[in-house]
Amino acid sequence: MDTYDYLVLGGGSIGMAIAFKLASKLKNSKIAIIDYHIGSAASSAAGAMLGCFGEVTRYTFSDQAHRDKFDLMYAAHNAWPDWIKELEHISGEKIWHNPGTNIILNTQGGQLDEENFEAIISALKQYNEPFQEISPKNIEGLDAASFAKPLRAIRIEEGAVDSNQYLKVLQTACEKKNIQFINRKVDKIVKNNDLFTIKGNFDDIVSKNIILATGAFSNELLKNSNLGVDIMPIFSGVGFAMVTETKGSAFKHTTRVANRSGSCGLHIIPYGNDREYIGATNVIHTTPQHQMIPGMNIFLSHCAIEQLKGDIFWSNIKEYKVGNRPLSLDTFPLIGKTSLNGFFVATGTYRDGFHCSPIIAQDIANEIMGEKKIISDVFKPERKPIQTFTQEESIEDYALQSLSGAYEFWLKLPGIVSEKDMLNMYRQKAKDIYQQLQTDKTLNTDILFCLSMPTLPKNAMTELKNYLRK
Repeated sequence: MDTYDYLVLGGGSIGMAIAFKLASKLKNSKIAIIDYHIGSAASSAAGAMLGCFGEVTRYTFSDQAHRDKFDLMYAAHNAWPDWIKELEHISGEKIWHNPGTNIILNTQGGQLDEENFEAIISALKQYNEPFQEISPKNIEGLDAASFAKPLRAIRIEEGAVDSNQYLKVLQTACEKKNIQFINRKVDKIVKNNDLFTIKGNFDDIVSKNIILATGAFSNELLKNSNLGVDIMPIFSGVGFAMVTETKGSAFKHTTRVANRSGSCGLHIIPYGNDREYIGATNVIHTTPQHQMIPGMNIFLSHCAIEQLKGDIFWSNIKEYKVGNRPLSLDTFPLIGKTSLNGFFVATGTYRDGFHCSPIIAQDIANEIMGEKKIISDVFKPERKPIQTFTQEESIEDYALQSLSGAYEFWLKLPGIVSEKDMLNMYRQKAKDIYQQLQTDKTLNTDILFCLSMPTLPKNAMTELKNYLRK
């Protein structure tokens, strides 16, 4: 039986960063990371845009919870330069980093695109962040179809890293800190007195402290473990992406649209060596998914060819990527200690986990050491879902986001059907979901998308209904 002082469950960008920060503070402690490499975790599939201002939407500053979340993202924005230097120094390896991002506004996403684009500019001005409005014609590599030509563009300083290369450097840095890596699938966690026992198809592993950083795979583990911690359901934001061999003119900088229709913005990241990362879709499921599906492959390819450059049609696909982003029921992160002594959680980060990982790791390490926290307590793991909309507002947002998404999915309305008709149809779908749940609680648009999916498991609505009643 192996015994550790600290066990981190999950070896993605957050889990490894937490272990690294702990090892830096607790030089004589025995620390291990348990991770089961299944290839569909969020970190390994991420495009790894270091996106703070590029992720701003019209809701970012609409209420205190959203502002607190942006504070986390902004702290990470400022932390990344020194974080990269620290990892390079400890590992002795260089991290590939492509600085600069172009954000384009085109005609493919509906009115919300323009609102989110303007919100990005407003936030950049508010925080005195450098940016410049540029002509889309001057973006190297961009060659959109005539009906999808960008109307406006800005260039900001945020860039991207290669997620797989970064994770390898981070692992090397952890190993230099004498952190052990254990490649095992954990079935459940058992608490006996002051110790946690990790059980699976291996000899028991014991620790005084557990940090749960298993992302979208947390639900099953928590359910099997029955630890008595009251953590809200975690959904899976499934993203599909691909790495292609460059054809035609190559992009020089990361180029993307604003976030749209319940999804992360379409983007392309030039990795160099004739490789380009193209991402990413976002479909909400109740459980993690592991395979690329034809519909999303067609959709992503179609959008990239039309909105980025036609030569992608001829590109060789070198790799498909499937990632499961952890999405809490209220869409806000779950970070910090729980009511169970020695049990900490870092999940629910959705699309921001990779970018925010240095600050999340520092915050968890600080809390374990009894030092000042960085992240607001509003995101503590055991909480009631944060409510930032009324039901009426969420119904309206669902309708607008759905219509925007439908246009990107090539919707063409016949003369006898108007946008008003479509919006009314989507409003009714959202109302029907609330009626089935019989709740006065409000759900975010992303969760409503999930509950309206034809792939929704039969028992999902009942389980959520029971949770909301509780």
